[in-house]
Amino acid sequence: MDGSHRARSDRPPPDAAAATAVLKQLRPPNRLLVILEGESLFNDASALLIYRFAIAASAAGFASTWSFAATSVALGAGSIVLALVLARVVIFISKRIHDVASAVIFQFCSTFAVWLLADRLHLSAILTMVVFAMAVARPAAQAIAARVRVPSYAVWEVAVFVLNVLAFILVGLQLRQIVVRAAWTKYLGVAAAVCTAVIVARIVWVSGAAAVSRWRCRLRANDLETRPDVVALSGRAAAIVGWCGMRGIVTLAAALALPLSFPHRDLIFFTSFTVVLVTLVVQGITLRPLLVLLDVRDDGTVEREVQLARVETLRAALAAVAACGGGESSDLFRRRYELRLRRAEQHEDEADPADTAVVRVATEAERQRLIALRENGTIGDAAFQQVEQELDIKELDLL
Repeated sequence: MDGSHRARSDRPPPDAAAATAVLKQLRPPNRLLVILEGESLFNDASALLIYRFAIAASAAGFASTWSFAATSVALGAGSIVLALVLARVVIFISKRIHDVASAVIFQFCSTFAVWLLADRLHLSAILTMVVFAMAVARPAAQAIAARVRVPSYAVWEVAVFVLNVLAFILVGLQLRQIVVRAAWTKYLGVAAAVCTAVIVARIVWVSGAAAVSRWRCRLRANDLETRPDVVALSGRAAAIVGWCGMRGIVTLAAALALPLSFPHRDLIFFTSFTVVLVTLVVQGITLRPLLVLLDVRDDGTVEREVQLARVETLRAALAAVAACGGGESSDLFRRRYELRLRRAEQHEDEADPADTAVVRVATEAERQRLIALRENGTIGDAAFQQVEQELDIKELDLL
């Protein structure tokens, strides 16, 4: 629905949640987090589409390249159209729901309904969900009230945590049956080979793609009038992205979805679990030393954008207060916002405003200015979400 709807083959796709959950603890450059989250959106969609076709081809006993291409185009186009239509419907209804409990229930029902409808129409459910989330995320900042958005964050966070726990419980139950009925030691060699191939292939691919991108940027450096590493990933940044190929719940879900009669299902499931375990443990534990070794640090982009957003939104609030007319109340709040603006410009802490109609007008002006800063590309999503949370808390203080 809102920001909490953010929206995640034969080779398991990188799990953005697994990689970014580790990276956020280490404070790397924000650009790396954006790249990892962005690539996962369509990596998951494309990988699971290939996975679906592979399962169907295995059941039919043959595969056609032309059939796969035509099916992919049809599924992709149909999924995108369905997602865009449903996004408009959901936003239209969400604007008219003001009760918190009803709004959260509607978020849950609409999210699962989108998935089920796409699956029932034999479209790509994962691609539909990705496009649906992207189409809903932008207008949701205005369509969803703060008193609904703040508690919905907490509810969705708990729901995602519970679903992840249930998924790993299912994995444990399945793995126990595999160990009992199969000589799982025979699977270790295959699992080790797949783990090595998965890690090495990603490093080679990311490093090679980044090198080609830097080479192309150097050829156009005079036209771009900028350094190649500003446009393309540097070698050190590419090494970090390549090492962040941790697998997680998406991989396990794909293995669990295989039919019980599928050939070598136990081997596939055991290998998938091993890949998840090795990449999360080995790559997750070694990320911090690798960041230190390569001297890749937080570049302060989010902090600078947050500071800019605070100053600009306070200026918008001050202009809105001034437009409310005269009176002691308006003068008082104008002086308060002037003080907060000076503090924001000097990087000082500021106090929350009091409960008043003038502050409501100012807060709404701040929110509109914040949305405009994101829409014109002045700030990114990370800075937008942080300042939006601050405005939500202020708005809730007025209720």
